[in-house]
Amino acid sequence: MLKPVKVTPRGDWYKIKGPSDLNRALASIDWPKDKPYANFIFPKKALGAIKTSWLKLPRGYMLAVNCVAGGRGLKVPPAPPSLAGIETRPPKNLAEFRRLNRLEHKKLLKREGKKAGYSANNDTAIYEKEIMPKAKALLFYRKGKFSGLAVHFRADIFSVGVRDHLGWHDDFKGFSPAERRSAEYQQTLWLKKTAKRGLSVFWSGDSSAHTKYLLSLGLFSGRIRVERV
Repeated sequence: MLKPVKVTPRGDWYKIKGPSDLNRALASIDWPKDKPYANFIFPKKALGAIKTSWLKLPRGYMLAVNCVAGGRGLKVPPAPPSLAGIETRPPKNLAEFRRLNRLEHKKLLKREGKKAGYSANNDTAIYEKEIMPKAKALLFYRKGKFSGLAVHFRADIFSVGVRDHLGWHDDFKGFSPAERRSAEYQQTLWLKKTAKRGLSVFWSGDSSAHTKYLLSLGLFSGRIRVERV
């Protein structure tokens, strides 16, 4: 039986050799039913060195790989030839931020349901009251219409310390390749400017176009968070 190295109300933390040991470790822990998460930490690896085959879990579980920026910060992708009609700006005020965030949150829950995760389904009130007033946000407009947002906020993470956690970020589905390059470039410049504590972001372990963007940033990981669905 694998014993936790840290016990917290929302989920215990366990030490493993690496991501390839995830399934064995998951089967060997006593996971309390009242805790939504189980966290597995391991020696830091470049995100590109983590095989997606290691991240396939049994039915009923989902994971998030916690990625962080290295000592030199984020790698900025090459500037696109044009912005391709993609415009970005911060919210005008907290009221606009809340309104657009609620819009995106509603779409997420409609699309994903329980698969949106425990936090998306249970932490809305805390997020709006305690996190949003201090968070940094960037709004995306495609052909003049609001299309998504990115949000980061201060988070003290046991395995990596205090970071600016990108808790909400768009995957730019439906964007053309030129629009995606523009949006990703503008987002990265914004993160370089505003995420002064070093970036933290979750990756779902898939092979999407968004994954290629995260790989391009030069991120590392030493933690995987698992939850029941």
